Amino acid sequence: MIARVALLLVACVLATPAWADDPPEKKRARALLQEGNARYAESDFAGALALFRQAYSVFPSPKLLVNTAACEKQLGQIDRAVTDLAEYLRAQSRDGVLAPDDRVLMERARADLDELEPRVGRIVMPEGRASLEVDGAPSGVGAYVMPGEHRVILREPGFDTYSTIVRVAARSVVEVRRPAAAVAPLTVVPPVRQRPRWVLPVAIGGSVVVLGLSLGLGLGLGLHETERLSGDLGTVTFMPK
Repeated sequence: MIARVALLLVACVLATPAWADDPPEKKRARALLQEGNARYAESDFAGALALFRQAYSVFPSPKLLVNTAACEKQLGQIDRAVTDLAEYLRAQSRDGVLAPDDRVLMERARADLDELEPRVGRIVMPEGRASLEVDGAPSGVGAYVMPGEHRVILREPGFDTYSTIVRVAARSVVEVRRPAAAVAPLTVVPPVRQRPRWVLPVAIGGSVVVLGLSLGLGLGLGLHETERLSGDLGTVTFMPK
């Protein structure tokens, strides 16, 4: 069915009444689209895919994703075909009112997605500031993948990069989270303030002075136990700082 959708797209895109008024980017994309469909008709799916992707980079019309999905299905890249079809349907849903040809294309793309999606799994991550990479490719907040093992990397400001291997089955959704031990953000330990070098000698000197005063007071009290202390004699308590 995707093959028919790809050929249908040629009519949808090229049936534009005012070609002369089109921007250069759209004209270039249309030429690439025509060449890509010719390659597709010759079963050169890899060559057609390269041309369709080039057309999308020049003029990112969501309709071109239906063409890339058709090639990707033929090449066995089911996860990429599902990704492109899902993105096309999201974009068309945002557009609001659709022309009759666009509605037909959208219905066929949805049927193809329903057919292919059960053959893949999905890797997702919790919402946040982290970025997700699957098998070395940026994947936003999630990615469709073929069943099997995949390398996943989470990057988030303030955290160590987290890398792991996950196994995904068809029809399954695997959520990737940091282990509990790695949830806390990195902390910066403030430097220890060094005391000035003069603090220790002064403290020791003060202790000696107070100790001497205490001994003198004690001796004085011992020698003159019967004498009353004058009122102007106070006591000094040494309080270390």
